[in-house]
Amino acid sequence: MSIDVIVAETFIVICSGLAIFFGIFNAAAVMAVDMKEVVGTDEEGSEDALLDEVDTKGADKMDTKKVEHINAEKMELMLKLSGMIRDGAKAFLFKEYSYMIVFCILFGLIVFFLAETQVGECWTVIAFEVGAITSIISGYIGMMIAVAANVKTTKECAISLERGFVVAYKAGSVLGFTLVGLALLVMTILLIAYRLVYLP
Repeated sequence: MSIDVIVAETFIVICSGLAIFFGIFNAAAVMAVDMKEVVGTDEEGSEDALLDEVDTKGADKMDTKKVEHINAEKMELMLKLSGMIRDGAKAFLFKEYSYMIVFCILFGLIVFFLAETQVGECWTVIAFEVGAITSIISGYIGMMIAVAANVKTTKECAISLERGFVVAYKAGSVLGFTLVGLALLVMTILLIAYRLVYLP
């Protein structure tokens, strides 16, 4: 076996691992946002706003460092709505996955009988099923981090736009890096396994 192949495979596995680690790191940072942190109180706040801006003479309205007061009642309502959205997202995913499991089994049988190069082998089926499982895992991670990031980003923006942007950016990085990392890692492992079987 060529040394170039080993170097390439090692490089891809390392990059995939780094991408997955970076995705997990950003996910942990998003989930670590303290939802109980409230800057100031809202005793005379508006009934319609989530927050009250402290008016400063000559201050830029887009200043990300301005101090704001979060309406505690509306924060509680926001958390309640976020919980309902999370429950709905999980219900949707589990219902979708119940159909996907049936599809993967039935289509896997079709692939087994029509697409395998030799009778009795299941390498194509394995690749199909592993790809489907990888997609399911990525979809679940993306949905959960998106639901969590929505409410956390809103809360952070109520304190400063800068903090909100950081949370949104990290949340967006999770699926991008995790999805690419998982895809590359799984594909490389399959290629290594198939090479060892067909080209020992």
